[in-house]
Amino acid sequence: FSNDEKYYVAVSDSIQGMYEIKKETDNQYIRFIPSIFLHWNPSDIDRPEWSYSATGGIGFDLENPIVFAGGSIAYHSKLNFNFGLVVHKVLKLNGKYSTGELVEDILLPEQLQTQHYRMNPFIGISFRF
Repeated sequence: FSNDEKYYVAVSDSIQGMYEIKKETDNQYIRFIPSIFLHWNPSDIDRPEWSYSATGGIGFDLENPIVFAGGSIAYHSKLNFNFGLVVHKVLKLNGKYSTGELVEDILLPEQLQTQHYRMNPFIGISFRF
């Protein structure tokens, strides 16, 4: 699930010559991340129709590595439903600013936002060929 918080500055409605820090409205709650998953199954002998395993994976969001860890429920060892935690970079407001704060200068997104690694839940589907 995406946790990016994007901010910008706009001309203040209340004080002339000042700029207000505002949060962008972002309706993107889910992010698609191409990934490779590995599943660990204790034994391939007498595998039931449904099985469970530990899983882990890596992915990239065009700039940063992303790490997944969790569990998987497999149907006939071919179709896997994955769930767990993902560690990835997200944008947050720089700690020296706050939403609604008035500033004298126009600030660039790089000045307003910082990137931090965070843990979030993930769900996914993978196929074994």
